[in-house]
Parts: sequence; C-alpha cells; structure tokens
Amino acid sequence: MLWPLAALEVIRGAPTASAWSAIHARQALVYGVFATIGFIALLVVPFTIAFAPALGTGGTIVVYEIALPLDVLYVIVAIAIAVRCAARSQRGELFALPIVSPIADAVFGRR
Repeated sequence: MLWPLAALEVIRGAPTASAWSAIHARQALVYGVFATIGFIALLVVPFTIAFAPALGTGGTIVVYEIALPLDVLYVIVAIAIAVRCAARSQRGELFALPIVSPIADAVFGRR
C-alpha cells in the first residue's frame, strides 16, 4: 500500500494544502496502517497455529490451504476500498470512513 506517502504528507503538512487535502491524507494514513496491521495479523495466525505440536505436517498444510485464500481475499478487499476512496477523493468528495475517520480525528485532532 502507499500509506507511507500519506504519512509524509501528514508530517510535512504543506502550508498551501487545503483542509480537504489534510483530512484525506490523515484518513489514508490511518486506513493504510490498519490495513497493514490486519494483513500482518492474517499472516501471523497460520504461522503460530503451525507450531501446535499435535498438528503435524498434514494439519499444517490444511491450515495454510485455508489461510492463503483468506490472505488473497483480504488484499483484494483492502485494495478495492483504497481504490474506491481514491476515486471519491479524486472527484472532490469530502467523505468519512466509518471506523477510520473517528480514529484519524482522535489521533490528529479536527482541523
């Protein structure tokens, strides 16, 4: 994901940037961080389950057979949400994401 670019925009805080631009940069940063944390968590779960002593080789393969499609689905959904948000902001919409926007407001304050 490209959320590190949003982090640079939030940190840099160009004086000529509009409030609209700042709001969307903060939302992109928070969404990107959460999407990345979620993906890492999805990758870690089967890895930790695979260490169960009673699981065996066959069980480990089954765990990864289940986990891999879930990882792919997660990435597709996360990218679809990001592309949809990018298209909305490109059209000039001012919008709020249900979970992301309140967290962005709490972390960065309403400006």
